[in-house]
Amino acid sequence: MPWKHGCPRLRLTTCGTCIRDCACFSRRATLINRAIALCVLSGLLVSLVVAALFVSSSLRIDFSSPIAVTFVIALLSLAAALLLFLREVFIATRSLTFGGTRPAPPASK
Repeated sequence: MPWKHGCPRLRLTTCGTCIRDCACFSRRATLINRAIALCVLSGLLVSLVVAALFVSSSLRIDFSSPIAVTFVIALLSLAAALLLFLREVFIATRSLTFGGTRPAPPASK
């Protein structure tokens, strides 16, 4: 049987490459999940800011400080999410192969 680990796409001769690719996919998935979570947090915080602005205006209560802090946290969350997405794109681009060969990684100093 030429297959390993029960997966018909993993041939014995490419197992090391497949394990390295799986580790890369796992890292990318982690970055994407964190980025999406931060985007959702940012959206929820912006929604909270809008609701607080309406409540503040309707009830004539000064919520300016909490609103400002919440909005800054929302912007920082969005910026962090965009940086995580950018990191994932760099990892994905680095793992691309053209012509069936992958260049050797640069030697560490």
